[in-house]
Amino acid sequence: MSEATSYFTAEQRRALLDEFFELYDRYMDEALLCSRQRSEIPSISDAEFTALHERRRSADKRIREIIQCYKNQVPIVPLSRCPYCQAINYHSFDFYDLDGLWWWSQDGWGGTVSNGCRPRKRHRPCPHFWALSGAVTIRGTVSPSPIRVQPGPEIPFVFTHTLNAPSIKVVISQFSVGAHTAYPIAYFSDVKPVPSEAVRPYFDEWANSRAFIADSKTGIASYAGKDNLYYPRADAKSYYLSRAADDFDLAPWIEQGRVLWIAPGDESLTLQKQVEGCPYLNLPGRRDRRYIWRGESWFSSD
Repeated sequence: MSEATSYFTAEQRRALLDEFFELYDRYMDEALLCSRQRSEIPSISDAEFTALHERRRSADKRIREIIQCYKNQVPIVPLSRCPYCQAINYHSFDFYDLDGLWWWSQDGWGGTVSNGCRPRKRHRPCPHFWALSGAVTIRGTVSPSPIRVQPGPEIPFVFTHTLNAPSIKVVISQFSVGAHTAYPIAYFSDVKPVPSEAVRPYFDEWANSRAFIADSKTGIASYAGKDNLYYPRADAKSYYLSRAADDFDLAPWIEQGRVLWIAPGDESLTLQKQVEGCPYLNLPGRRDRRYIWRGESWFSSD
């Protein structure tokens, strides 16, 4: 993979994450105590209780600094190519391992993290980029980090409710994330989808628990919440990564010209349109959502 910008080394990243994980665990333990009234903790003195709050505030400040440092140094890479204008789209992506804060899927840190540490203003999408989905095949063990990760199913798929919008096309590619295999699934549209009963364009961003949709003017993906609606919020089945909304049979979509693909290892990111030779068809793997936390991995149907 050729990179578009300088970024942290594996050693620098490891140092940031090790400090973050230590502070995170300590902060969460102490946050439980700090949430209680002083009278509910008779085993510690007033001075100890005050010191507890000071440590929590100090940890919170440092955690925010680490998060910002991570966002400033996470790689920006050529992740996909637009099927409309042929432009390469650059996106942040932590390809070192799944324990990076880019993959952090749970709710944010006091507004500092919006479900994943992604420097969206550093992304370089084309005007047609709309949203990012993806899948990950796990190879071997997963890192024992305290952050929860939801990397998606094991094999590539598309959202059928989104492809009901005729302007949307999908591009599937493949990259390594440490020992694992990741499949970025980028959605593009020459006309932004309009709301209707037939079109439910919302879905969670890759490894995220919220929908982030690219702004039609700035191209910056932002949270599609009640204060920033581009389309009516979809129902639960189409908004979340539900199996009912997923389609893993990609060949018919390729034949229709709705799904294109980039060969693994192709640094030119050449778009392929044919079914024959597509490496993303009929792959083995689980089709439901995977969860990773503290070295354990399980699926939503387990």
